[in-house]
Amino acid sequence: MQLQAVIVPPPGAIDSALQMADDIFSPEQASVEESKRGLMGRLRKAVPSRVILEPVWVPTPPEGLFVRVAKFGNVTLIDTRNLAEAIERWSSKWPSPLLHVASLAVGETAPFSVVAQLEGDLHGLFGVFTHVLDLGKQQDFFLDRRSFRNEIRLGSLEVPEGAEVPEELPGAVIPLEGPEWQADHLTLFRVLNSGPVPVYEEIAAIPLG
Repeated sequence: MQLQAVIVPPPGAIDSALQMADDIFSPEQASVEESKRGLMGRLRKAVPSRVILEPVWVPTPPEGLFVRVAKFGNVTLIDTRNLAEAIERWSSKWPSPLLHVASLAVGETAPFSVVAQLEGDLHGLFGVFTHVLDLGKQQDFFLDRRSFRNEIRLGSLEVPEGAEVPEELPGAVIPLEGPEWQADHLTLFRVLNSGPVPVYEEIAAIPLG
């Protein structure tokens, strides 16, 4: 099974980011007058009128809204249990960082990912990441230390064939000051399928700090 370690934000922690992403990028906004379209409305103004197709907003399913800490790949049930037990022995000594959403950011290339960028105790968040990697190494997992991202993927903008992308879209950053929340547990789950809509099954929720 595909095993991952993630930090799941508590209810309400990223609601403002989700609402802003939906307001800006949802195709439903096409029926709203230009002045109320937010960023995509301003971006549309830069597109020639002959262009009809626009990037399509594909939101992340609710169960996929998390900070990815580590991807362990295909892992047996026995190895999963051993890893979970190793994390549980040490996680009470790890940070429980305070975080908040600071901005929405659009990727540079298609399909354009839209993420909620986190700020706050990033040193503590990185500490959780390095502790998980170190324990993974002890369990014979070889993980990439360059994979750390202080973000939550909210969705993506897929570009239909023949569509033109407004030049303002790639790399766009929209400031947003979200509420502060505490990352107080680490979740282990397995991905039951790798299709367009992944299905997740929680294996363990391990307290931090």
